[in-house]
Amino acid sequence: MYYTELSILAKCIALCILTCFPILIQAQLTGTVTRCYNEGGEVKIQGITTDPCISCYCMDGYVQCDKKKCDNLDGCHAILFDGPKRCCDTCKGCRLNGVKHESGKSWFDKRDRCTSYSCKAGVITKSKVQCHVPCSNPIKRKRQCCPSCKGCHFDGADRKNGEKFALASDPCVECKCRKGSVTCMKRACPVLNCPDEVIYQPKGECCPKCKGMRKIFDFPGACYFAKRVYVDGFSFEPKSETRCTCTKGTVICEKATCPPVACPVEERVQKGSCQVCEPKRNCLYDGKIHMHRSKWQPRMCTQCSCQNGVTYCQRERCNNSLSCPNGYKLQFQPGECCPKCVEHDAVCRVFGDPHYRTFDGKMYNFQGTCKYMLSQDCQGKDFTIKVKNGVRLSSGFAWTQMVVVLMGDTRISFRQNLLIKINRRRVQLPYTIPGKFSIRREGHSVTFRADIGLKVVWDGDSFLEVTASRKYKNRLCGLCGNYNGLETDDLIGRKGKNYLRGEEFGNSWRIGSKKACKTQPKVKNLQSICDKDFKAKVRANKECSVLYSRAFSSCRRVVDVTPYVTSCVTDMCDCPHGKKCSCESIQAYAHECKRAGHKVKWEKVSNCKAPQKNCPKGAYYSLCAPACPKTCSSNKPDGSCSKKCSPGCVCQNGAVLYKNRCISPEKCPKT
Repeated sequence: MYYTELSILAKCIALCILTCFPILIQAQLTGTVTRCYNEGGEVKIQGITTDPCISCYCMDGYVQCDKKKCDNLDGCHAILFDGPKRCCDTCKGCRLNGVKHESGKSWFDKRDRCTSYSCKAGVITKSKVQCHVPCSNPIKRKRQCCPSCKGCHFDGADRKNGEKFALASDPCVECKCRKGSVTCMKRACPVLNCPDEVIYQPKGECCPKCKGMRKIFDFPGACYFAKRVYVDGFSFEPKSETRCTCTKGTVICEKATCPPVACPVEERVQKGSCQVCEPKRNCLYDGKIHMHRSKWQPRMCTQCSCQNGVTYCQRERCNNSLSCPNGYKLQFQPGECCPKCVEHDAVCRVFGDPHYRTFDGKMYNFQGTCKYMLSQDCQGKDFTIKVKNGVRLSSGFAWTQMVVVLMGDTRISFRQNLLIKINRRRVQLPYTIPGKFSIRREGHSVTFRADIGLKVVWDGDSFLEVTASRKYKNRLCGLCGNYNGLETDDLIGRKGKNYLRGEEFGNSWRIGSKKACKTQPKVKNLQSICDKDFKAKVRANKECSVLYSRAFSSCRRVVDVTPYVTSCVTDMCDCPHGKKCSCESIQAYAHECKRAGHKVKWEKVSNCKAPQKNCPKGAYYSLCAPACPKTCSSNKPDGSCSKKCSPGCVCQNGAVLYKNRCISPEKCPKT
């Protein structure tokens, strides 16, 4: 039991020593416990001041202790072992002419201000100052090695008096602003007292440094230098143009100073131990001078460059197997050799009774018979496109009758039979306003091109195609959608509501009063129309089967044909006898194929179009032209004509056909 109590007591004493003694030391270091009476005198405390790094003094009646912080000696390979017990290790200093100098100190010769000295780890480096004079009229002052340049605005910045800064092109050139003038000089880097394998060059700094540390013994009458010991008076050359001598324990080296370098890094060359500027040479190519580092393109797909008088040319090779994702196409850019995948311009189509394909590719039907906002630049207000829909020949469907494009104060109307009006006045094609737009007859349609990046194609019946350039992405609204690359939100109405059905969406974009609306068509069950009329069903399937023909086979692999077949059959089921209502759906699918890179010769297989060159001046082409046209001999429509309509030419504005020409009835020869 006695030994157990002693064991417990010993543990308590040990615990007290471990926990209380640091508190006592801290209390003594901060002077909050021990009192003293020799004000300002040094106080010795057993166990504390025996540490050479701790000194205690009597201040205001209490003992206050401080611990000295030692310098970082990283990079010194001459840390002294010997000497009295001291707090901090020291990097070996230097001695010159009986005067001691600490490591890291630098100074000028009092008799020659152009001679500089530096002490680093027991090595003195002696060198001549190189001056940098960045002005044409420098000022030379007494007791100053380098001349000064008036004004402290240097390298694009105003310098303060006493401010030191390095030259941008040469970090070894140190400049100083003093009394309104700038003086720049370059000193040699210190000779390093460490082996070559631990010397490194810090990025952005002038002089190299040593890595790590090494402790040495200071031998009397000898010098330590880079792992070697030299006797007093011995001379050696650690580097070219650097000569060193061991003098009373200090290595004294004379080193040449490199001149300032004021040229770009690529124009510097090594000559001996210094870098000097060597201007690069220009190149002569095809009789023309090209500057160093310049690039030019002598031919398409060939890129040349000049490198110090030598011309290097390389031919660019294109990737022939490059394919573009959906919505992009291969396109050559101006000045570029190879095509790149470029996003398609957005296309919106309106066709048939009527079917809409938005800019983002969504298909829907809408049978409204009013005026509607087809598309508009809702941010920049560059343009507005309106459409007027009317009732089809039967009571079941609507169709696009007229298109109006508004740009600034200009109104362009596209009417039936390719009639074009500018600001409500009829114009003859081609019509151009330089810098704004042009309207031309192309094939069976009229094409409107605006310099702002807008294109409208109108066939004079009910087929409409609007193309908007890529700059309008995320800027559009209307029946053609918002053009943001997503189909899912294309049915967003005027007030921001996302509709599920085309009818509700279309009605939200109605403009003008209801008085301008035609009688709303009675929407019928389209399938039942063909079901009740077997001949109509056979005719619809026959006409629309063209979309499944071999001519469209390659296109069907990349563009879904189903919605166009559905639209085609819908139109044909309610198509007047003798009219080819399938053509607009076939034409719309052919345009989509061409956009996907598959050009289809669809006119021949569908028999939808005929050559236009046979139409006389003043006539237009129609898929359902009267079989008994007006002529000079028959100025009035022949009601007894029982022939069906067929593709052909129709004279405009009441003109009649005479000897394959359209003339006014007044000019008909009298019989």
